[in-house]
Amino acid sequence: PEGGATHFHRRFCQEADIAPDGIAWLAVDWGLLSAVVDICCGAGWRVEMPEAVRGMTNSPSTLLELRRPGPSAENADAMAVCVAAAMQGVEDSTEYQNRAIGTRSDAERAERYRVSAERGNPAGQLNLGSALISGQGVPRDEDAAAENFYKAAMGGQVEAQVNLGKLLMGVGKRDDDESGFPRNNRAAAEFLRMAAMQGHEKGQALLVSLYADGRVDPSSDVEAARWIRRMAERADADAQVLLVKMLLQGQGMEKDTSEALLWLRRAAALKSKSGEQAMADGLMNMVRHLEGAGG
Repeated sequence: PEGGATHFHRRFCQEADIAPDGIAWLAVDWGLLSAVVDICCGAGWRVEMPEAVRGMTNSPSTLLELRRPGPSAENADAMAVCVAAAMQGVEDSTEYQNRAIGTRSDAERAERYRVSAERGNPAGQLNLGSALISGQGVPRDEDAAAENFYKAAMGGQVEAQVNLGKLLMGVGKRDDDESGFPRNNRAAAEFLRMAAMQGHEKGQALLVSLYADGRVDPSSDVEAARWIRRMAERADADAQVLLVKMLLQGQGMEKDTSEALLWLRRAAALKSKSGEQAMADGLMNMVRHLEGAGG
């Protein structure tokens, strides 16, 4: 429609007579806030973001309060004051900082994230940690990234739990690379377990990889069998092999050789399909051995 994304807002602000007692409320997408403030001030409204919504997060839109009388469209100075006052409230809101709305560079975005993080907002801490890991807009700093991920993780941010787990695991590093943030597989497992408990699939996969690689003992986690079986059902061959071991030893579950044989065959087929023929052959040898022992 004419006016593009702000067509509705323009029409709303121009309909002065519909507002009882000269007060109206208008929901606005975050990305349109600046344009809508200009429109409403130009239509003679005084515009504010209510204090009650400034701390809200994870919402695609926010609320503006419109009041009459506002500035005259003919008075440029009054218009500028109206816009500046409205945007001061908008820019003070948590989600405006989290989303880095209106920024044009990585450095500006990182500064917005820093403001949000320093206010104790988990989403801002997550975003700042991600910027510090990638070096986008700020110097790369794994220690500072870990500090922000930790705060966000303890605040319930599941992505921060996964990111901190990856950092502690040394994901992306060579085994002989000891530079940067120190590895700690046990601590990594704790944060990945938090994410796994919230249903985060990547967190579950990374947690199982720690078990499968022998970096963390599955017996240290009463829920280990649950995560391992879930990844096995998602066609993760390493998880299937680990599940076989647990089924044969009765670790975290009842012993079940028949089910172990089922998962061995599935893992062998996946390893063969991925070109790991030697591993596939070894798994099939285990199948034959178990079948012979059972016979």
